[in-house]
Amino acid sequence: QRVSRVDDITTAPSSTATATESSLSTELYGLPINPVTTNIPFKRFLEWSLLSDSDMVYAEINLGYDRKGWNKPGTNDVESWSYHDLYENEMVGAQGLGIDNEMWDCHINHYDGYWWEDIEHFGYAQYFNELGWSAEAWDNGEPPETDDLYWDELTSRQQAAAAQLCWHRDLWNEVSIPMWGE
Repeated sequence: QRVSRVDDITTAPSSTATATESSLSTELYGLPINPVTTNIPFKRFLEWSLLSDSDMVYAEINLGYDRKGWNKPGTNDVESWSYHDLYENEMVGAQGLGIDNEMWDCHINHYDGYWWEDIEHFGYAQYFNELGWSAEAWDNGEPPETDDLYWDELTSRQQAAAAQLCWHRDLWNEVSIPMWGE
């Protein structure tokens, strides 16, 4: 049985900035930038048909994806687990696709697999609070009204908060990858 808790993590995500990142603002609409957002798992956001044969094997065998599930992020059960709650073969699949623990937890899981105390510990509560979440709502599985809004219905500050949790318009709106940018 899986335990949905990030017990093994003792340090916050890396805040090492590259020369390019260091010249960027450290805030967006008054919210600090989550440095993990810049480390994008590009293979995960390719259309299924553009994956190499070996990448399809990692996605299919290790992570349980098929074409439809791959092209529709958020629909595969494995995405509901934090990286540290994945089985070993799932971690191997993620790593085979070039996805490390920080990428997984932000870009794939959006920290949904964390307990609220872990969200607070790592400094992500400010982003979730901006989206209407509280410890009580999180622990009771009661999503805020923002969960039912389209990206363009969010305020600019809410969009900035969602972006620090590795969401963007097409992911938030649950658009299939082949339709992104349209």
